[in-house]
Amino acid sequence: MGRHVVRRTACTLGLAAVASGAFAPGAAAAPPPPGILDHFTCYLVSQPPTSPPFPRSVTLLDQFDTTGRARTVTLTKPKRLCNPATKTVKGGTTPARHPSLHLVCFPTKQRVPDPTLTVFVHNQFDPSGGGERKLLTGGQPVQLCLPSYKSLTQTSPPTGSEPLASLDHFKCYAAKDVTDRGAPGDGVPASVKLSDQFTPSGGVLASIGELVMLCNPVTKSIGGRVFAPRNPTLHLVCWDIHNPTEVPDRVFTSNQFNPPSTPRALVVGTTPNEHRTLCVPSLKRIA
Repeated sequence: MGRHVVRRTACTLGLAAVASGAFAPGAAAAPPPPGILDHFTCYLVSQPPTSPPFPRSVTLLDQFDTTGRARTVTLTKPKRLCNPATKTVKGGTTPARHPSLHLVCFPTKQRVPDPTLTVFVHNQFDPSGGGERKLLTGGQPVQLCLPSYKSLTQTSPPTGSEPLASLDHFKCYAAKDVTDRGAPGDGVPASVKLSDQFTPSGGVLASIGELVMLCNPVTKSIGGRVFAPRNPTLHLVCWDIHNPTEVPDRVFTSNQFNPPSTPRALVVGTTPNEHRTLCVPSLKRIA
């Protein structure tokens, strides 16, 4: 797509950051500042048979590829659509700053899993006693999320005022909260108010379940083009939620796999507890 900039230099800088220790274990940091990476509410979707094709494999390189060599992953039909969300908890509101930038997530399979790792994350759900949250993660990646535009109608092609390159790609792994202090959920609110493009204007109250996933910013290569993370320190940590939002029957999306001229229709799951998730902007270090 013409909106995407091939950032070969950025890719080189991103790999240099790995080598120089920018991703290495270090001192605890404060939660990421609001506004750079939004919160996302993610909904299950399916793809009708008539949707445009997508690549069956791409090459990815993230922090868990400890050999420094990119890995090829195979892709299957998209399974999740993530809307930028405004989150309110305990009187504090974090607004969605980039309402046109969504994520469409494709399940992945990698021939050789990545290492299983212990990592520490910082976000707005940090343990109530302070410090970091400890996760067990890595192994077989579960999905690749692409920056995407979304429209509710096919006659209005999905476009946005911000370039898709403003939002990174993410490679996601199953994760388990193994925080040492108190119960694993310590510091996570029982519920939050969420507002996205599917919810009523006043938002909905969503109950928070288990921590289920960690998403790393990732360098994606396809067809000789390389797309490196613009914000390589910003991750997403995702919790299961019960979100009673009624959703539209289908939406139309565009991204690097299909331009706005051939939008991809996605049928949105209608059951509120169909493994919907809330993904929270986070910082991460490897133990």
